[in-house]
Amino acid sequence: MDERLVEGFSKRRQQILDALKERGMPVTPHTAQLAALATRAAKQGGIDRAELRESWRAEAKEFGVSEKVLAAAVARAEQRHAEGPATSQPQDRRSDAHDAVKFAYTHLSERASVYERQDLVETALKASKVGGLSDIEREIARLEQANVLIASSPDKDTLTDMHTLAIERDNLRTWRASRRAGGVEKGMVQRLTGDAALNRQLAKTTLTEGQQEAVALGLSSGKGRYVAIQGYAGTGKTFAMERLAHYAEKHGYQIDGYAPSHVAVEVLKEPISQTTTLAMLTTRERTHPVERDKSKTIMVINESSMVSSRDMRTLMDHAERTGVARVVLLGDLKQLDAVNAGTPFEQLQKAGIPTAVMNDIQRQRNPDLLDAVNHAIKGEAHAALLKIGDNVWVSEDYRSDAAAAWLALSDKERDRTRLITLTNDTRTKMNETIRDALKSEGKISGQGITAEALTPLQLTRAEAADVASYKTGDVVHALRSIKTAGITRGETYRVDGIDQTSSEIILRAESGGDPLRVHLSPHNRAGSSLLAYEPETRELAAGDAIRFKITDKEAGIMNGQTGRISGITPNSVTVQRDAGNSVELELHTLVARGIQHNYAATTHADQGATVDRVIAAMGPDEALTSQKSFYVQISRARDEALLFTSDSDKLAARIEKTTGVRPDALGLWKEQMSDELSKKAEESRRQAKDDKSAPEDPAQEPEKEARSEPCESRKDAAEIEPARERKDPFEHAAELVDAHRDRQKDMTR
Repeated sequence: MDERLVEGFSKRRQQILDALKERGMPVTPHTAQLAALATRAAKQGGIDRAELRESWRAEAKEFGVSEKVLAAAVARAEQRHAEGPATSQPQDRRSDAHDAVKFAYTHLSERASVYERQDLVETALKASKVGGLSDIEREIARLEQANVLIASSPDKDTLTDMHTLAIERDNLRTWRASRRAGGVEKGMVQRLTGDAALNRQLAKTTLTEGQQEAVALGLSSGKGRYVAIQGYAGTGKTFAMERLAHYAEKHGYQIDGYAPSHVAVEVLKEPISQTTTLAMLTTRERTHPVERDKSKTIMVINESSMVSSRDMRTLMDHAERTGVARVVLLGDLKQLDAVNAGTPFEQLQKAGIPTAVMNDIQRQRNPDLLDAVNHAIKGEAHAALLKIGDNVWVSEDYRSDAAAAWLALSDKERDRTRLITLTNDTRTKMNETIRDALKSEGKISGQGITAEALTPLQLTRAEAADVASYKTGDVVHALRSIKTAGITRGETYRVDGIDQTSSEIILRAESGGDPLRVHLSPHNRAGSSLLAYEPETRELAAGDAIRFKITDKEAGIMNGQTGRISGITPNSVTVQRDAGNSVELELHTLVARGIQHNYAATTHADQGATVDRVIAAMGPDEALTSQKSFYVQISRARDEALLFTSDSDKLAARIEKTTGVRPDALGLWKEQMSDELSKKAEESRRQAKDDKSAPEDPAQEPEKEARSEPCESRKDAAEIEPARERKDPFEHAAELVDAHRDRQKDMTR
């Protein structure tokens, strides 16, 4: 399009600037986008198109655009219109706002139990087709009035929703209801009860006090079906689980291990060989639950702090349905939380679940580093940095300096050192810097192969069901077959096109075949049956350290496994795995396209790892800087931690201020109920005061006496007022939540 046309007809820019000025907002790409959506006017009908077209032509001439240029632009537009799908009927603004807001809170609540009102409005505006800001705000207000959305008090800036709240409440309710169920029966040993005999045996071992407490609680005959083990980093949780498995098998119990990531699975497999991902269990429970008797089974969930509320709900459903004897939640609430919404491990501990605490850290062999880790656990960042001492490096380009510090090490020291950063973008840049230096050293081949790589789009369930989340060229892998569209499980497809009108994506199998149309909707499972990736290019060379990011069970490769490229051809790559044999992969396969360079790693990816030395890069202005990320980074090291930052004082202040603890729906709901209770109590006191101060009217004397009969004195009023508040407001609100959830179930049925 001719630039003069673009500039001349771009009249919305001034409207956007005026809207930002009126609201006192700065002009940034983010605020401009929000203003553009908020000031969008509804489409008008009844316009004389011929008259409008002539006025546009006149304006175009004023901009210096010739008839020839204009005719060419019109011809191209008419051609695209002829090729495109027929336009759909305009959607009702109220219905559109309803769909947009529902999409927004469904999308946001998958990642966070509590979200900002501004994020809800912005996401809804992006999803809206014809509605404007006023339509969105009216719909949000309606949902708040109906208690579908719950706002914080008193600012109303944060929100949660009834579905998220119900899941969190159900998790706590299930635990409370199971306090008399489950348990590990061990019988009598030498006139001692099973628990007492076990405690005597544990006292004779080399286990620390915390490890003994953890094993004893995990195998206790009482305490209910669910127990927790809060073990700080490096306290020997893995060794404690090995002992727990040993004693459990002696008493005739099978022990199964689960973890939220493949890295955590590999760690738990050391003491518990029968360990798999938690996702396998939850997926099977949601889709094809199997009837089994697990009354002689103990389940251990590793890295429980990374389990979302939804997955905890499904885990508890499975445990209750199959009668599991004991569920041991093993983790550290001071470390990183789940990517998805909820902190059930922390909520259960706050609610009073039986918990063993392992706080005798054994990993750190350097006393100063041990002190730094203990300070980090307490959130004392200034004291922790003082203990790290001269290993805190300050520079403007601290990320590059961190990479240079790793490159300055010998080959042997590099293998014992982990370079950790906060984000994937920074990790990618560090890896590029290191690879350039390694090529110069001759450590990796300069004759690499540029191959297609795939990066997961990480769509929420709401996004996966929306065609707007995909673009031509994306790659999707079928997790399940979609018979109505001809999609086959395990097949990989390329997005050939998008049909917005019919809400369909057009796929073509990479192995060849006709195009297939897949209808996406929140009301079908098509979106959740597809895993989407964005293609990019990545150079691979012999000698490269790599990490697999896509699982291939047939090849025995799991997400998170690491290795080094030992050979590469234009069509294949050979990888020597760090914990296994060598494997040759065709470059076009899904697992090969998921290979990433593995010189620097993110904090989230390295949670659970142990190395001799850590080089950490963390800035005071990075969004992910918090007490949790700082603690995870420095606690990976046995002997030495080097920290690179742009300003150590600002970093310490930011860490001490930012705990990294995420708010939960229950907390927001209780806050709202307390505020409402206070308002009602204040209103009652004010009403009572007004009644007493009202002038007496003889004509209304009988009515006054009737009103005053149950409460003739201030003392009587004080005694009777609490009677109206005797019912616990939280219990009342809980009844409302249950009633709403029952109505949702009825509608579903």
